[in-house]
Amino acid sequence: MPSTGTGGDSMGTATGAGQDTFKFRLRRDIPTITNPNNQALNELARRVLTSIEAAMVANNDGGVCLRKSLCENNKYSRSLQSKDKLFIPMWSLGMSWLAGRLVKNAAPATSMLDTLKASILGLGRANCEVIYQDCDLRMQRNRRRRRRRRRKRHVD
Repeated sequence: MPSTGTGGDSMGTATGAGQDTFKFRLRRDIPTITNPNNQALNELARRVLTSIEAAMVANNDGGVCLRKSLCENNKYSRSLQSKDKLFIPMWSLGMSWLAGRLVKNAAPATSMLDTLKASILGLGRANCEVIYQDCDLRMQRNRRRRRRRRRKRHVD
C-alpha cells in the first residue's frame, strides 16, 4: 500500500520532498518625493484655494472670477509633468458643476457651460487675462471682508 504524502499529484502519493516553490511578496520602496521642498504642491494648493475663493464670490460677480481662475489653472496644468497634470482639469470639471448652483443670476446650465468653456480655453492656452478682464478678485475679496465685518458688528 502506497504511503500518502503531502499531496502534489492527483493520486495523493507525493512525498513532499521539497519540490514545492513559494512566491513571496517583496516589500516595495517608499515612493520618492520628486520635489522635496513641496513647491509644486504649494502652487497646486494655492490655485485650488483661489478657485474656491472665486466660487465664493461667484454670485456677486456673475461667475467671471471663477471662469478666469479656472482658465488660468488649466493653462498652468499644461506645463506640469507629473500626475498633477490631470488633477486641475478634473477639479475644474467639478467646479463647473458647482458654478451651476452658485450663480443665481444665470440659468444653471448656462453657468456650467460658461465655466466649462473657460476650462477648455485654458487648456488651449488662451489669454485668460484678456478674455476675463472684468474680474478683480482682490476687490471682491475686500467686499466680502467688509460684509463679514458688518455682520459681525450687528451680531455683537
